[in-house]
Amino acid sequence: MRSAMKTDSDKRQWVYESLCDDTSKSIFENRRKYAESGEWRYIENIVAAIPEYASNVYYGGKEKVLYEKLREYRKKIVLFGYGYRARKILCGLHAEAVEVAYVVDSDVRKQGALAGKIPIVSLSEIMAREHVDDLVFLITSAWHVEEIRSQLQRAGCKYIENANEYTKCFRQDQYFDRGGFLEFAEQEIFVDGGCFDLETTRIFRKLLEEEGKTCSKVYAFEPDRNNYLTCREKIDHCGWQNISLVNAGLWREDTWVKLENAGTAGAHLVEAGEDEKHCVRAVSLDTVVDGKDKISLIKLDIEGAELEALQGAERIIRRDRPKLAICIYHKKEDYWQIPYYLKSLVPEYRFYIRHYSNYSAETVLYAVVNERERNQE
Repeated sequence: MRSAMKTDSDKRQWVYESLCDDTSKSIFENRRKYAESGEWRYIENIVAAIPEYASNVYYGGKEKVLYEKLREYRKKIVLFGYGYRARKILCGLHAEAVEVAYVVDSDVRKQGALAGKIPIVSLSEIMAREHVDDLVFLITSAWHVEEIRSQLQRAGCKYIENANEYTKCFRQDQYFDRGGFLEFAEQEIFVDGGCFDLETTRIFRKLLEEEGKTCSKVYAFEPDRNNYLTCREKIDHCGWQNISLVNAGLWREDTWVKLENAGTAGAHLVEAGEDEKHCVRAVSLDTVVDGKDKISLIKLDIEGAELEALQGAERIIRRDRPKLAICIYHKKEDYWQIPYYLKSLVPEYRFYIRHYSNYSAETVLYAVVNERERNQE
């Protein structure tokens, strides 16, 4: 049947029929229609099916509603939580001339430092400095929002806003969906493709620990030099063992690549010469991974290079048949071309698609082999 398919339409239909549940098929169809038309309503259809985001679909410029609301309070603005997301929010507030008085963070290592010119303090310190009725708190954390809200309310804070209601946000279970189709082994060897700050690796290790399992080794890939150095510091600080951190992107072969259309929805990696500007080293998984290691889970979120990285992992995928969590939203055709390719390597793969944000990004394809079939190997 597969060999008889000639058109992309035939191939898309074949992938659609290979999906294992209605949720996957609904996301697939809406991504197809969005890719073909560019109409935002198809993304809204996907988001509306996620309970926590059903009434909170993001649209361009939604942050400005938040900025105006903060102005209307006429109180000192305090951000709660200081990380990557808070820094982006601070940039937006600064651009709109919305002044922030303090940043609160529970991490004692951050307290006493500055976020630009804004002091980072503990909640108890700000309560000692200011009258609570003069403050409005903006929760910038993507997770643990209700815990933070309860903490603020116990401290007597009356005016609390949640940035998640106005900005792009995503769920923490991305890549490790606990919907019943993803089972972890007693010992996992994990590939973190596009590790950024190793937060995904941290979440996975914690998840395994909660289940009484272990992550015996991690291969982590990060092409950005500054991000790589941040990861190295995190490994040293946390005392993590058995993490092979590689300052390179992933591709079908060892080469040089660069990021095209950086900062846009169409950002993607392309091959480049070593002497070109803004290029980075890229490697293939098949050449980097120790042949003695049986890879059990591969996660890829690598700016549109997912298909090329999978092509560079053909030997590992055919041999180990690992669980896969692959982003399929960076390029228009990823949603069907990636599963179509994977079926050519491992016909036994079962496919599930899930979406993890309130906007167009963070659609993940899971490929898994039935454990009964795996145990019969």
